[in-house]
Amino acid sequence: MNIALRIGVVGMTCAHCAARVAAAMAEVAGDAPVEVDHEQNQARLILSAWISPERIQAAISRAGYQVSDLWLEGQLAIPVAGMHCQKCVTKISAAVNAIDGVEEVQVDLQLSQVQVRGAFDFQAVISAISGLGYEVGSGSAVKSESESEPESKKILPTADSVDTRDVDIRDVINLSIQGMSCASCVATVERVLAQTDGTVEAVVNFAEETATVVTSASSAQLIAAIKAVGYNATEGVVESIEDKEIQLAALLRRARIQSATALLAGSCLMLGMWLDLLPPLQDQPFWLLTGGLVAAVMIFSGRHFFQGAFKAASHGSTTMDTLIALGTGTAWIYSMLIIMLPDLVPAESRHLFFEAAVFIIGFVGLGKALESQAKGKTSLAVRKLLDLAPKFTLRIEAGIDNRVAVASLEVGDLLRIRPGETIPVDGLVIDGVSSVDESMLSGESIPIDKQPGSQLTAGTLNQYSMLVMRAEQLGGDTVLANIVRLVRRAQNSKPAIGRITDQIAAVFVPVVLLFAIITALGWGFFGPEPALSYAIVTGMSVLIIACPCALGLAIPMSIMVGVGRAASAGLLFRNSDALQAASKLTTIVVDKTGTLTNGKPQVTSMVNFIKGQPLLEIAYSLERLSEHPLAQAVVNYCEEQEAQHQVVTQFSIAPGGGVQGLIDD
Repeated sequence: MNIALRIGVVGMTCAHCAARVAAAMAEVAGDAPVEVDHEQNQARLILSAWISPERIQAAISRAGYQVSDLWLEGQLAIPVAGMHCQKCVTKISAAVNAIDGVEEVQVDLQLSQVQVRGAFDFQAVISAISGLGYEVGSGSAVKSESESEPESKKILPTADSVDTRDVDIRDVINLSIQGMSCASCVATVERVLAQTDGTVEAVVNFAEETATVVTSASSAQLIAAIKAVGYNATEGVVESIEDKEIQLAALLRRARIQSATALLAGSCLMLGMWLDLLPPLQDQPFWLLTGGLVAAVMIFSGRHFFQGAFKAASHGSTTMDTLIALGTGTAWIYSMLIIMLPDLVPAESRHLFFEAAVFIIGFVGLGKALESQAKGKTSLAVRKLLDLAPKFTLRIEAGIDNRVAVASLEVGDLLRIRPGETIPVDGLVIDGVSSVDESMLSGESIPIDKQPGSQLTAGTLNQYSMLVMRAEQLGGDTVLANIVRLVRRAQNSKPAIGRITDQIAAVFVPVVLLFAIITALGWGFFGPEPALSYAIVTGMSVLIIACPCALGLAIPMSIMVGVGRAASAGLLFRNSDALQAASKLTTIVVDKTGTLTNGKPQVTSMVNFIKGQPLLEIAYSLERLSEHPLAQAVVNYCEEQEAQHQVVTQFSIAPGGGVQGLIDD
């Protein structure tokens, strides 16, 4: 969205002056459109990104003129450093809202920016924020509302127009990350992203396996940093729901087979011990074969655990995979040692732990499968929001309707929306009168009447008549895309309790390893006989009990599932702090009852005002020909009352005005 900046310039007297001012503005604005009127003593600049007033004033001053005022119209994201809590939000919102012409203020702590919309004194807004002790600009150029545009369409100051000594262009980069298995992985990835030069903020969402980074670094630099610590990353791409569902089904099917194989093997071994069906340890060939089969099951069902542990170790870190690999690997190695070299271990300590090794892999694998299913369904719920908009639409070209992909549309294209079709992009009605179901946006079930000049929103449903619309907001700029972005940002945000657990998760695995070693040594040196068996069992128990790293996983998973489930029910959380605070709510006050009902109107009473005429027959005959929700309510009521319908001629619908027709002339 472009922003118009009107600049009052003192000292211009001729066209030559206007040309000098225009050249000065080009120094800071690059290819941005500039209009200079020396008679009106003003310049008009169309911004698409943040430019500090000081740079504008300095450029015009170097040209030999002075700036008298700066007046901005539109919405601009102003980078502000130093904000850290809700109190900052309240202070800045109050100060900026008090300025004449400001219509809306949104303070985003996560992106360190203040969105201001309206027609206002630009310098007054900057002064109001600076006067509170915050640093405005913070040396960055921040995009306005078009932050989600594809790389090819992002509009930022050009290299020639930006003084790189003063300005550091920041961007919001979304990455998909593969290979994370626990909260320690999250802490590691967040740390390397935060340490990358140019990064202001990095938030990693374990549940959705994504990272959101506010940085001036390139995506290639971020991906290289992630790979350096043993994980894979790609630039975030929203897959189609069909592809994601196929991928999720394959993942769950493989996880179930792997966990079932391990659990079945463990059950057979345990059942054999209970029923005393297994031979003694002296039957070395049998137990060597059993050990080989157990190793095969461990590789088949838990290979990813061992690969993850090795990869983490090779990069000098530890993860949940480390705990699982150490616990199950120790159990298997100790058991094979008992079989092959029994004399090295006292007779009292000669116990096999094959069933424990495969049971652990089976149960943890089953838990991760259920976890993947939960987060996969949640991700699909959010992605289905995007699929509310159609993939194809009718574009009018030289009076002819052509079916084209919505992704190929451009601003200004004329589109034909037929009855029953979904609006593909945001825009204005050019021709036609109809009613549009906007319940996905407002929660209200009653359609909204539309006529030339009315606003249309992507994802809403045209009900009755043909409409011709002009496309104005495409792709990532639509209201629907902003809703999805809001939900994703909420899923990636961390509440206060989450930040505490992150600090714990960062040292969780090393501390568990230390406790396991201390436990094993304590039982080995000071425990009763068989001391070695007790040392192995207790040390392994500490490792295994801590495996799920539940403290670090419960919070991101609960946020992911909670926000996703809410989104699928039509409830949007702006951030996870709101989700955490919601647990303490005792009373909810709402101003719109329509959002709390079941969304299906029904007839509650009837007054027969047509003397001598069967009102229900007339209503039933007319309303059964309409698709309006109120009409359906009348039809349902008439059918409950067993009313009869008659033939209707000259039937017509007047959007917002009901229906009419002739019965028996």
